[in-house]
Amino acid sequence: MSKPTLQAVDPNAPTAPAPDPFDIASLRLNPSFIETAGVKKLLTTVPARKPSRQDFIRVHPAPEYRENFALIDLKDDREDFLVRPEILPDLATEVVYKTIFTAINRQGVVFLWPVRLPTPDDRKSDWHRSAREGAEMAMSRWIRLKPNMSLGAK
Repeated sequence: MSKPTLQAVDPNAPTAPAPDPFDIASLRLNPSFIETAGVKKLLTTVPARKPSRQDFIRVHPAPEYRENFALIDLKDDREDFLVRPEILPDLATEVVYKTIFTAINRQGVVFLWPVRLPTPDDRKSDWHRSAREGAEMAMSRWIRLKPNMSLGAK
C-alpha cells in the first residue's frame, strides 16, 4: 500500500470562473441530444391504407402481424371501420371481410394494409387476388404494386 502524498497548492494560481447560474445559454441542450441520450422515437400513429404506387413495401411475415376482420367500407369517405362480432348479424349486408397486414415502406413508415378476402360472388376478384398475392410476395422481398387498368388487377 502506498503512502498518501501531500501536494502544495499555489493560492495565487488562476482558478476557473464559477458558472453563472442565470446564464440560460449554458443550460440549452445540444441539437443532437436525442442521438446521445439513447432515446428512441415512439410510434404513435399507424395509418390504415393501401400502399401508394410509388412505395416499395415489405409485409411482416409473422402470422401475429396480420388478421382477418369484418369491416364496413365507406367508399365515399375512403374509410374502413372494424365491426364487433356481436353486431355482425345486424350488418351482414354492409360488411366486407379483409385481412389487415402490417407493412412498412422504404421511408420506414409503418402502415396497416387492408386486403379484401375473396368471396364467391365477387366480380372484382382479380384486384383483390393480385393484392393478396402482392402482400404474400412482400413477406419475403421488397415489392412495388402498380395497378394495370387494362388487365383489371395489380
